[in-house]
Amino acid sequence: RIGYEPYLLLVEDEAHWRSIPRSSYVLDQIRQFAFQHAFIGHILEPYLMSTAAQSCRQHAAALPFDPDNYLLLADADLWPLKVDFYHQIDFSRKMVFFYANAYNYGYHCTCHMGATVATWREVMGLIGNGDLHGQLLQTFDRDLKPMMEGKIPSEASWAQWNFDEWNTSRLIKQQPWYPAQCQMIERHGIPPSDRLDRSCWPRSWDISRMIDSHIVRPAHWPQHWVRLCTLLEQVDREIAQWSHDYHDKYA
Repeated sequence: RIGYEPYLLLVEDEAHWRSIPRSSYVLDQIRQFAFQHAFIGHILEPYLMSTAAQSCRQHAAALPFDPDNYLLLADADLWPLKVDFYHQIDFSRKMVFFYANAYNYGYHCTCHMGATVATWREVMGLIGNGDLHGQLLQTFDRDLKPMMEGKIPSEASWAQWNFDEWNTSRLIKQQPWYPAQCQMIERHGIPPSDRLDRSCWPRSWDISRMIDSHIVRPAHWPQHWVRLCTLLEQVDREIAQWSHDYHDKYA
């Protein structure tokens, strides 16, 4: 929709997705739309699958992509709306940070960091042999495990929840080219004033002024579904119809 080619990273394996009717249907649709995708496999405790789902994005360069390809990280529930906003990348810079000032530069939010595959491999210590699962576990054992050791469960869980942004930002800031060779794109407000955000979803909005939307969830809850349908109708009526069909079948 905005001129990028989606590449989806899916937790667990295909057998897991096929074991649940609603996720099996989603997988069929992913393939019908010919979206490229990869399964990251199962992650054993003490690590959470939610942590793997977040952190796999920074490890995408472990897949056998061309080193010159450009990877811009995203959230499944952060929907891009304004096309022009996403086409201001200065490719002469080592990395781009959309909403660079989100945490007052203490660390950077995953959405959206962007760099070439070669740069991601340099930052994360990856090789493009296709073993995303194995290299993700190496990062967890090296960097996440020490953050969790000796912590009470709530603190260990908080470390896992923030790990993808905290650790990736730490590794990026160790690079000799940070911040001088990075493109910092700032936005105003927390959340940004030009984001349709679930934390403060308005009664009405002007979609032409919105850059993106962090959608309400769980989306199938009746009070959330009404809001989401309104947005879907404004964005893409074909996708809206698909979403209605999915909701009617599985909600």
